[in-house]
Amino acid sequence: CAQLGDMILLGGYPSAGKTLLSLQFALLQAQRGYKIGYYSLETTDVKVTDRIMSHLSGVPLGKIKDRALSDMDYQALATAAAAFSTMFFEVVEAAGWTADDITAHAISRGYQIIYIDYLQLVAGPEVRPYERVSATSRKLKVFAPRHRVAVVALAQLTRPDKVARKDGTQVLIPPTMQSFKESGQMEQDADAAFLLWESIPDDYRSPRKFKLGKNKE
Repeated sequence: CAQLGDMILLGGYPSAGKTLLSLQFALLQAQRGYKIGYYSLETTDVKVTDRIMSHLSGVPLGKIKDRALSDMDYQALATAAAAFSTMFFEVVEAAGWTADDITAHAISRGYQIIYIDYLQLVAGPEVRPYERVSATSRKLKVFAPRHRVAVVALAQLTRPDKVARKDGTQVLIPPTMQSFKESGQMEQDADAAFLLWESIPDDYRSPRKFKLGKNKE
């Protein structure tokens, strides 16, 4: 449903797994030969790389963080690192960067697909969050088709509404395109948008629900 030159949104609640899912997407694309730039505005490149190595090697992230690794773990990580080194996949620490900073850097590096984690953290001169996020979205929307670069922007969703059942449990009202936080401009700019959330409220171990919220095609 998407191609180079499109702007794609991946929206989710905090801790829903947006970053991990986006890394899985990006790694698959890199394995298929695309040049990937992953702009992390919230997490260091070391932490993002740890997640990548965990995914590629199958070694639990907790073991990597604690450096509690067996000989088999080291071997799996070495194999994963060798595979990763063949990919054009760069993790960029972009805290404090503006949309202009990101797009200029992407052009200079020749990326075909860029990921931005996440959109509401992109800096700008606008004081009000709504205006800043809207301006960022518009700039990325103009950049994507002009340079034939697919932009995948992660975005926070507004706090979910919950409905109480008679048995005392709660269920989430599924998010919609109107759930994107701080800007309706993102809804208009997106060529495609995905929504991610937990199936059980506040249970981060519960299965995720994932749906296509918008597809211009």
